[in-house]
Amino acid sequence: MLRVPRSSTCLNCGYDLQGIAPDGKCPECGVRASVSRSGDALETAPLPYLLKLYWGAGLLRWAWVAFIAIVVVGCVQGLVADSVFRAAAMAVSAMFVCAEWLVTTQQPQRWRAPRGNAARLVVRAATCCRLVASVLNAVDVQSLQVFETGLVVVLSTIIGHVAISLYFRAMAVRIRDSEMVRAATSLIWLPAVVVVAGFVLANILGTLVAVATVVGLFLVLVRGYFTVIEQFRRGLSRAMDVAARRELAGQAPAAVGVVGSDED
Repeated sequence: MLRVPRSSTCLNCGYDLQGIAPDGKCPECGVRASVSRSGDALETAPLPYLLKLYWGAGLLRWAWVAFIAIVVVGCVQGLVADSVFRAAAMAVSAMFVCAEWLVTTQQPQRWRAPRGNAARLVVRAATCCRLVASVLNAVDVQSLQVFETGLVVVLSTIIGHVAISLYFRAMAVRIRDSEMVRAATSLIWLPAVVVVAGFVLANILGTLVAVATVVGLFLVLVRGYFTVIEQFRRGLSRAMDVAARRELAGQAPAAVGVVGSDED
């Protein structure tokens, strides 16, 4: 079981809680001291925020399913019209954008930014860049424009992948799941293994072996994503149970808070 760093200040307003009894409340905003002292644990977060993360993780899982379907269809030439394929690809991209935006929702009621906030911001920036580049690529088919927007898509995808892996690893600490920490960490370096393996094998054993290896490693990567997503959803379910019981008991955090600039 992972230990979440504890705080001596109110998570909602930043008031110094030293000297406040364990069952006491913040003199400034009324949030229970036990909530702030539990650290960055997600079980102390508001229930609506946890629901958004849960919905985002679920949509992200289905976005990956749709992406795999698009890849399979794309490998079979003539199966669908090009216009239909491009429309479906744009729909899948929109699913990823919505899912990543939901799963990286900013936690409210915080005086300081929680663990993983820097990675969260990078994920959102990369998502916006990828969306804009994809739209430009769809409406302008000039060769130079396609190259430029394609390059932006590739770079933003790589950066976004690393950032969301770091974000999931930070969230794994907040739900106290050491297995998810290891799984999210492996997602960071696995794409590099896929690229290097494909390049080396293509030069040593030929293109066919390289393609087969890359496909196999890509499937391992996708399986890793599904594993992390499911672990995250299970952790969120536990956190939502705690948050729901807390709100029923009248121990919900205060509704007003300002997020500071501190990050990881």
